Amino acid sequence: MKLKKVLFTVFGTVLFGLTGLFVGNQPVHAAAFRPVDTFQSYAGTATISGTWGANLFSGNDQNKIFQKVLPKDSQWQIFGYTHRSDGYYYYAGGDLWIQGNQAKIPVNSGTEAILNTVATYGDVANPANYWRITSNGWINGYWGDRYMEVTNNNAGIVLATYIVYGNGDAIALSNNATSQPEQPNITGRIVGNKAARIYRTPDQKYFYIHPKNIIYFASEQEAINAGYHKVFR
Repeated sequence: MKLKKVLFTVFGTVLFGLTGLFVGNQPVHAAAFRPVDTFQSYAGTATISGTWGANLFSGNDQNKIFQKVLPKDSQWQIFGYTHRSDGYYYYAGGDLWIQGNQAKIPVNSGTEAILNTVATYGDVANPANYWRITSNGWINGYWGDRYMEVTNNNAGIVLATYIVYGNGDAIALSNNATSQPEQPNITGRIVGNKAARIYRTPDQKYFYIHPKNIIYFASEQEAINAGYHKVFR
């Protein structure tokens, strides 16, 4: 019985990884990334990324019961996930579920990049929408080293764009309807993005940065010494 469980876990992991190989620059799934109320098998590790941790529930439907808050940055083995009407939940075994928008999984495929995006920012309900990985996989460019670009699309028009890093951090770009509006740089300080390892000077346009990723520097040299590079627009 133990051997069967191991083989099932290995097979599920390989299948999930192979799915990501075929994402490419093509539509991934019409409407929602995964159907609502359908369990998806996935063996991996979730890192708690919520500001104060992550909610752990017994059950994941409207009758779910709050159990406790899992500590920020702690890691938990997960065995699958479910898309519910109020978001995604990661299955931690024994009918225990981690709130999806307060956790992240490592990215080894386009499928995992999209899962981090929809778990963090929410899925779509419009059946004409679809998710896409651009540039056929990993990018080294403007937003830093090694990331994937995820877009939500409708009739060939990009509605929202997200940058997803290898550690699972998903960042919504400022032109997204789902992200916060651009914030003026009223501090006059050098503003850095900890996820992208970039910084902007006060005279540059200030795109939205998730509060958990904001860092300030007294000078450009301080930012450079910390391993950040300046954006070029």
